[in-house]
Order: sequence, then structure tokens, then C-alpha cells
Amino acid sequence: MTKKILVHYDFSQNEIQNAKIQNLAADPSTPVVGQVWYNTTTGKLVYRGASANIDPTARANHTGTQTASTISDFNTAVQAIRLDQHAAPTAAVSMNSQRITNLADPTGAQDAATKGYVDAAVNGTDWKQSVRAATTANITLSGIQTIDGISLVAAERVLVKNQTTASENGIYNVASGAWSRTTDADNSVEVTAGLTVMVEEGTTQADSQWRLTTDGAITLGTTALTFAQIGAGTSYTAGTGISIAGNVVAIDTGVVVRKFAATIGGATSIAVTHGLNTTDVMCQAYLLATNELIECDIVRTSTTQVTFGFAVAPAANSIRVAIQG
Repeated sequence: MTKKILVHYDFSQNEIQNAKIQNLAADPSTPVVGQVWYNTTTGKLVYRGASANIDPTARANHTGTQTASTISDFNTAVQAIRLDQHAAPTAAVSMNSQRITNLADPTGAQDAATKGYVDAAVNGTDWKQSVRAATTANITLSGIQTIDGISLVAAERVLVKNQTTASENGIYNVASGAWSRTTDADNSVEVTAGLTVMVEEGTTQADSQWRLTTDGAITLGTTALTFAQIGAGTSYTAGTGISIAGNVVAIDTGVVVRKFAATIGGATSIAVTHGLNTTDVMCQAYLLATNELIECDIVRTSTTQVTFGFAVAPAANSIRVAIQG
């Protein structure tokens, strides 16, 4: 039997010990603000807020900070999130001196490169510190000079590659007196096939790259050294017969004559596909047996085809035709 209390009790801050909240199988239909009960069906302690029933254990009703240590699966959940699902960084990312492993080889200009990819790219190339200028002719290896339009000063680096005595070639420091080889290329161990250097300035050789192509054992000062250009940072200008579009260098077909030849015979009308993509072609036919020029009908059927006609069919493979355009 329950006893109804119609007045408030003031416990004057004393404890209510061994008390039990009202157990209900369902939330009351008309609770009042502040009323508390335990829902035995949901297993939740519930109280009535200003306008709704509130479950104080529901995540949505929590405020303030909850530390990671109080969330049982925090590490598991966070570690399961892939890096590509995070927002992109907006500042430099430090790896704290750790390695990134298992990278795929790069395919784009801004992709990270694996060590294997870089090793393969520079294999056989021994890069040296850049030089300010490079020679274009034999020089005297002493004194302050102007080389390839550059007025040099003492201690600047120069690639010497055009000496009459080729064993004198190499990388030098400019000096008011006798020049000396630079410290990174002044002994036989440092000067090997694959030595490569960038030229910074010059009227004709600015931004060009040069590689030592002398093979085999090298004795510095004795072995003739040969340098070949392997690249240039400057742009190219199309000359007569050459067209340049972006990175593609091609023959200018409006200027350069191309040739197509074929061996024909065995019919009175023979179509020859040349693929020169123009009807502005010159055609000739001659006998293979004697190399004598012959006359026949020639019709430029299309921009890629010419038809040769004969009154009597020549023997198979007896006629050679040449088409230029």
C-alpha cells in the first residue's frame, strides 16, 4: 500500500539512504517538471524536463568535455578512419623524422617519389654543383676572363669543355693567376663517366646541362675528357622545316618533302596508299630490272592514295613507284 504525501519534505541536507526510484513499465502519461522514475522496459532512468522526458544517459543530452580515456572504443574507432577520409592539411606536415613506406611509384609531377624511383632516375648520373658559365672554345686556364658573354670574377666555377688538349677539360675555379680544378672534381675518383653539371648563365649556354661521356678508367690530367649536352632549360625556336607545339617537335610538312615507295605490278590499275596526307605529290615509276624510267597514267585519287594505270598489266612486282610530297 502506498501513502500519498501532499506536502514537501525538507531533509535539511540529510541523506536519503537505501531509497528506490519509482519503477514504471512505461513513462507516465502526465509527468510534472522534475519528476523522476525508472523505466523498467528500457532500463533507463528518466526525468521530466521543461517540455519533454529526458534520458540523462543519452549522448545528445551531454555537455562539456569528455576525455578519450572514458570512451572504451575511442582508439579503435579513430584508427579505423583512413587518411584519405580526413580533411586535406592546410600547413606543412611533419613526419617527426619517420619514414613513409610502401609508396607506389609516382605518375604525376607533384607525386611523392620512392627511393627506388629516384635511384633509377639518377642511376649513372653524378651531379656536381652548378657552374656560372661554360666555355665554347679553347681558353688559357688563367686570369679573369669573359666566357660566353659572362664577365667572371675570382672563385666562380666554370665548366671547361672545349680545350684543344682534352685532358685539360673539367670544372675549374676562376683565379687571377692559374686556375685550379674545383674540390668536387679535382681527382680521378670524383671525375667519372656520368659526371653532370648545370650551367647557370651564358649567351649561348645558359640553363644547359652537360655530362661527361668518357668511358672507362679516368686518370685526371691524362685522360681526354669529352662532355655532351643532355638538356637545356631554355625554350626552342622552330627553324625551317621544323614545327614545335608544346613538347612535340615535328617536321613541318608544308616545307619538308617526304617520300613513299612501293613495288607493284600484276594489274592494269593499281592504287598505292602513301599516307602523306596531301595531293601535292610527285610520282615516278621505273622498271626494277633495268632501273629505266617508264611512262604510265597517274591519278592522285585522294590525299593518301595515287592510282597508276597501264595499257597492259606489267608482271607482278616488276615496277617500282616513288611518291614525294
